[in-house]
Amino acid sequence: MYRFQPKMRFEKYEGAGNDFVLVDCTEREVALLRERAATICDRHFGVGADGILAILPASSARSAARMVVINADGSIAEMCGNGIRCVAMHVAGRAGASSVCIETDAGPLDCVVEMREGDALVTVDLGPVIVTGVTRVEIDGASIEFATANTGNRHAIRFGQYDEAMVRRIGPVASVHPAFDGGANIEFADIIAEKKSVRVAVWERGVGVTMACGTGAAAVVAALCDRGEMPRDTPIAVELPGGTLIVTMRSSDSHAVQRGPARRVFSGEIA
Repeated sequence: MYRFQPKMRFEKYEGAGNDFVLVDCTEREVALLRERAATICDRHFGVGADGILAILPASSARSAARMVVINADGSIAEMCGNGIRCVAMHVAGRAGASSVCIETDAGPLDCVVEMREGDALVTVDLGPVIVTGVTRVEIDGASIEFATANTGNRHAIRFGQYDEAMVRRIGPVASVHPAFDGGANIEFADIIAEKKSVRVAVWERGVGVTMACGTGAAAVVAALCDRGEMPRDTPIAVELPGGTLIVTMRSSDSHAVQRGPARRVFSGEIA
């Protein structure tokens, strides 16, 4: 088995229960982290995480760092809303800054970081969310309608009541269905009318069930605004198993602005 020489330091962070191993590294080490992602992210024999966030030097003077998102299975995700909040907290804290720009595969994203004792609240302009339409998929003999959206990565959303069994039955099949070219994150969303909020569960491509998905929350709100079921320019609470994220869809440019927590959990070394 390959071992890092010397040992590689990491930080463990979580954002609304979506947890990550953060590593400051080089391009060569990204490939090595991908090879060992399943072992590192294993919750019994490794550090335990939904994924790895590789932090590299920025390519432009405007940005503070570049983020590469490695899923637990070693695949690369284009973006991660909870992950970028964790990276922003990590980079801003190191620099003593209150705002940072982080480069991602979905483009450079601006983050405002409000440090608190032991954690932070981070507001991220996730950029434009493109609602791409409706797709019907046959799963177990049933035709299921998904609203589709792109937040830098692909999302497919089933609206209506759901339970955990449904998430675990439909999620893994839908996430790799040929109807979603290249795969998609699958969201299950149910509007809570009396609270003017939405309850969401996620099956994340390359990961499985997660406590939260930042880009998924943005995709759900964008789709609801597109359907006329939620207002634009208004903060919408998205209730996920790991916590609540606040998403505002701007009418001026279709950008999703998201506010949510980030927290450093512990640090260590990868042998």
